[in-house]
Amino acid sequence: MTALIEKLQRFLSENPQNVVSVTQGSRRLSKNTAPKYAFTLADIQTIFSGLDNFLKELPKQGFENGTTITLRKMYGFGASATYKNVEEITLNFTQEQKTEQYVPEMTIPQNIIQTPATYQPPMPVAPAMGFVQVTQNDLVRNEVIRERFEDKIKECQKLTDENLDLKSEIRQLKDENFSLRLKLDTSEEKHAVKLERELLNRKSFLENEGVQTALGAILDIGKSYMESKSNVPALAMPSVSEIKQQFINIISDPNVTDEQVTHWYNLIFAQNM
Repeated sequence: MTALIEKLQRFLSENPQNVVSVTQGSRRLSKNTAPKYAFTLADIQTIFSGLDNFLKELPKQGFENGTTITLRKMYGFGASATYKNVEEITLNFTQEQKTEQYVPEMTIPQNIIQTPATYQPPMPVAPAMGFVQVTQNDLVRNEVIRERFEDKIKECQKLTDENLDLKSEIRQLKDENFSLRLKLDTSEEKHAVKLERELLNRKSFLENEGVQTALGAILDIGKSYMESKSNVPALAMPSVSEIKQQFINIISDPNVTDEQVTHWYNLIFAQNM
């Protein structure tokens, strides 16, 4: 019997929807709660206080050798539940088992009946021990809650991972933005330095004593040129004066650009017009 008890215990513990049914011919062990002819592990513990007492009670209820215990998987609840048979076990009770007198802590003859009689099940609650009856529906509901809770944990972990990815992407974009701003600031700074340097070079060039002298000569030449427009052209001078030669040397300098010469030209003739 020990091996049978262990087998039943293992099967019923695998899933709260696993049940056993007891039959012999047309006789079936029943209870007054649905499913009427199927017993879960919770039912057996509640009504019989365990599998050992459950098996010992069968001969007392008229089940003899040849009684069949069917291991079944139940789908659904109550009277609308469907079943799938997993295994059938045939019992052979010894004479000792049939005559053995078992006195349980709680007598339940009024609760175990033969079809078609009905009975009212007890409410096996022992407040002093802190025991509370757990129904089949409670077990199934707890299983559903547990599965949903696990799904929520997985969903939360997924959202956490996505959040970390987004934070990493934002950090990368900030780094790229900072790098681009740095390049832009550096480029603008270089442009400003270059422009300032060019202005300083021009200022330094114009403040040069030789350039000032040349500009003075240019102004004189411009004045002479403008005066010559109203006079009869004179004969070409046989030689170039020193001031003119200095001016020629200045504008011939490779460092002097055409733009600078044009600027001087416009400056000279603008002052003499």
